[in-house]
Amino acid sequence: MASSETQKRDVRNVGKQWGVTKVPRESDESYWARITAVMSGKPQPEPVLVQSRPKRWWLTFIWTWQADLITFLIVLLLRALWGCALFWRDGLWVELKYRCWPVLTWYKRYGGTTFLHGGMLRFGRKALPHELHHVEQGEARMLAGFILGLVSAVIALHSGSSIMHCIFALEVPWLGSWLVGYFASLAQAYLRGEDPYRGSHLEEAAYALTEDEQEEHL
Repeated sequence: MASSETQKRDVRNVGKQWGVTKVPRESDESYWARITAVMSGKPQPEPVLVQSRPKRWWLTFIWTWQADLITFLIVLLLRALWGCALFWRDGLWVELKYRCWPVLTWYKRYGGTTFLHGGMLRFGRKALPHELHHVEQGEARMLAGFILGLVSAVIALHSGSSIMHCIFALEVPWLGSWLVGYFASLAQAYLRGEDPYRGSHLEEAAYALTEDEQEEHL
């Protein structure tokens, strides 16, 4: 199928919108799965994902909306610059073109990046199950920061501080938990003598859970 000249010609035509300048290797399963689905008119295959969320999950956006607003803006910008698809799965995601500047340069070694409820993924979306675990981690960090921020704001209010000081007392731990939490895990992994990225407890947990899920579905 993948080696026929007709198939390759069709791939060139259909793949132009994704920035494909040449026919990929036949071993590139993620590309062939997506391109075959598109040409056959069938729904695009999705990796095994976590179960659908109950309605109460939407309460999460009470304490994540600020970070999510930034996340959605970044995702939309990436879509305009290098994306080929935009979709929702526990957040707003952009799928990067098969061959685009980030993938060919600084993003070579990565399959996906989570900002909070959303992020960017390499073509094929193979990293989506892994990234969804980072979404859960981010939700928990934001909730912890929101609670600490509320406590700080209440204390500041009762001590006679101005409204601006109360807002500051709320925002620092709230947004700080999102911005600082992940980078703190990288720094701590480095101090332990591990690779900052793979040694991060957040990455270790996400990789371990993804591997377990893949084994369960073999």
